[in-house]
Amino acid sequence: MNPSESSPTSATPAERFGDWLAGLDDAALTRLLELRPDAAVPPPPNTQALATRLRITGSVARAVAERTALELAVCESAAALGAATAPVAAAAVLAPLPDAAVAARALETLRSAGLMWGPDEAVRLLPEVPAALPDGLSLLEEAHSPADPQAVHEALETLPDSARAVLDTLARTGGVGLTRDAAPDADPARPVPRLLAAGLLSRVDARTVRMPRVVRDALRERPHTAVPLTDPLAGLRATDAADDASGTPGADSAVDTPTDAAAHSADTAATTASTTDHTDRADREATGQGLEAVRLMDRLIEVLGAEPGELIRSGGLAVRELRRLCAALDCEQDALIRLAGTGVSAGLLACARPDRDDDAADPAEPAAPVFAPTPLAEEWAEEGLAARWARLVTGWRGATLAPWTVTGPVHLFEEASHAPGLPAARRLVLAPYAEVAGDTALSPRTAWAAAVFDAPLAALRVPDAARDEVLAGARFLGLLARSGDDDRTAGLGRVALTGADAEELTEAATDLVPDTVEAVIVQADMTVLAPGPLPARLANRLARFADLESPGLAAVYRLSADSIRRALDAGDSAQDIAAFFTDHALGEVPQGVRVLVEDVARSHGHLRGGPAGCYLRCDDPDQLAAAAGTDAARTAGLRLIAPTVAVSPRPLIEVIGALQATGVHAVAEDAVGRSVDIRPDPVRVTPPRKRRTRRRSPAPASAGNNVDRTARAEAAVAALRRAEGTGTASTSLDDAARADTARTGAAGAGTAHGAGGAEGEGRDVGNRVDPVAALKTAARAGRTVTVGLVDKHGRANPRRLRPLRVEGGQVYAVEPAAGDAVLRFALHRVTGVDDA
Repeated sequence: MNPSESSPTSATPAERFGDWLAGLDDAALTRLLELRPDAAVPPPPNTQALATRLRITGSVARAVAERTALELAVCESAAALGAATAPVAAAAVLAPLPDAAVAARALETLRSAGLMWGPDEAVRLLPEVPAALPDGLSLLEEAHSPADPQAVHEALETLPDSARAVLDTLARTGGVGLTRDAAPDADPARPVPRLLAAGLLSRVDARTVRMPRVVRDALRERPHTAVPLTDPLAGLRATDAADDASGTPGADSAVDTPTDAAAHSADTAATTASTTDHTDRADREATGQGLEAVRLMDRLIEVLGAEPGELIRSGGLAVRELRRLCAALDCEQDALIRLAGTGVSAGLLACARPDRDDDAADPAEPAAPVFAPTPLAEEWAEEGLAARWARLVTGWRGATLAPWTVTGPVHLFEEASHAPGLPAARRLVLAPYAEVAGDTALSPRTAWAAAVFDAPLAALRVPDAARDEVLAGARFLGLLARSGDDDRTAGLGRVALTGADAEELTEAATDLVPDTVEAVIVQADMTVLAPGPLPARLANRLARFADLESPGLAAVYRLSADSIRRALDAGDSAQDIAAFFTDHALGEVPQGVRVLVEDVARSHGHLRGGPAGCYLRCDDPDQLAAAAGTDAARTAGLRLIAPTVAVSPRPLIEVIGALQATGVHAVAEDAVGRSVDIRPDPVRVTPPRKRRTRRRSPAPASAGNNVDRTARAEAAVAALRRAEGTGTASTSLDDAARADTARTGAAGAGTAHGAGGAEGEGRDVGNRVDPVAALKTAARAGRTVTVGLVDKHGRANPRRLRPLRVEGGQVYAVEPAAGDAVLRFALHRVTGVDDA
């Protein structure tokens, strides 16, 4: 369809964009600046300055990137009709869309955002919008001709070499080609007609073909993501539920008789009870999983504090260290990397040089960097479960370590193991779960389709591995709960997925985490049941002599000879363990448990040692003589000085360690004979200070952010009205506007901060179009334009060309008067573009 065919029959000359803006009331302007917040800072001095800001290339690109698939399809339709250069009827723009009524609301949103303007009978598209639409993406074409990726792969396998060569050439050159074989009456035996018939190419016109995105993805051997033009969550979003609740009941929902009313009330009560049961169960499961993540972080801090992770020359974590940590935590590699990334982001862990360097061979030479806890880990240990859970969630939202990259030559913490876009991907992937009403469960497929619909330009850049990792991380931290094959927002997720800060998260977690308990149940099968979360001090004390067997809100620990011996090695005595049971066990401690503790202690505590070089003593001369006669004792320089006393010139910790390797266990004691823990203090590192960098990704959506955005928009509109009411703007605003206009210039590059001012107020900004935008607009509309080109002698020559695409600093176009040959020339040779 030509632009003229869709234009109103009685169209009057289109008003300027600035004039349209000037006619908006305060509510419409406030809504516009809510959708385009970059144009509100600093407050624009007048509407013409605002018009200039709204057309800056960077501002338009950001606004387009935030649009839904349906809104982008409306832009495509308008661009194809030439609405960027001439007014067209809104009905013509909406005609190709699947649901005209829904598409009309999308058009209204575009108008509210200042990307389209004018009345329905003469609607216009900002000329910069087509240039912001990505090349190679045609949502309308994909909607009208949906392709099956599997069928495409099968068709590619059966293609003859000549047809495959055509596709390979188009894949290398941008996906658009010019050929006489595109005509409907072309020889069907030739490659291009065969590809058209197979659906591997689409016909633009009688001389132009385009490669569908699904075919391009197949040739590049990457997964294809379909972009829906209808909302996969229609009717499921919380806003939809609110609208239904506020509306009047329809005929189907009317309750006419007392019997109907009673039945309706009973159904409602049953539904509410079922929903509540699902929610409570999901909350319990999610909370248990979140607390398990807290326990694993506790364990990781403990393991790294005792033996920091060794880094290789490139700064990555050695493979054997990664395996050691996985074994110590009894978890998969992906879970460990997720924990490590969360800990680093939360400030609990870091790769840096140790704060103390007692073991360095040369004190003048600093120790090598290691992966270890930071001093903040001490504060973490004193916090309650709710605060620690909230801290983990806050850290995870900003973590950039990507588990799927740590494979082959890539080591954890190397630059290649980071994905800077992962925090933005988390917000995108999890947004549908935060938007659905109540206890709605979503399959990963539906949630991803909704994310693609809401933000297709961002979603198409998210790899499948990142999407899977985001969902796995949300389940790992108790933000999502599984419901069969689906997920539902649960526990802390209801608050975390809306962008709540650490304080709000802690408050929400406090309501979810059960009260801690101080009592345990000791059972005859050598297990200890904690009927609820234990305080950190109590859990750490129990973990000294019992192994965690079943984590969760009600955890189960197992006692064994090895676990008891571990506590004795750390300085506990049998009396200490017995005192724990006396203080915290519900009911009588089974005899088998008491016997186990006494038996291990009997064979363990006969050797007593203390500093002296060091010494070992024992009441049993035969046992001490046997210990002193081992090879380990001789290596440690241990010798008997009395039947019950032996000494060594080596430090006590080395002698005890050497004896333990042979199965002989000794306990260290202080000067008065009390057992002491002589294990080295946990290692701590101070992370390097991070350089401040400007965040390019938007902040996560939250009620607070929306309030701030609305407040800024209202303040900008108020300032604008005051300035226009007096006919002047403040000097600072005028100066800022002039400076910003000088910075951005006619090319429209840069940010949207302040343009217009005195220079922009009297001009028709609708006539200043970036040449790149004009060429891309003409390419989408299939129009012929006059392009000013500079030849090799520096002379400007106007030529009538039909642009095909603009990419990589090159323009591909056809000169209709010279035949079908595709011309290619550098973008910097273009001096201007004219529609005439």
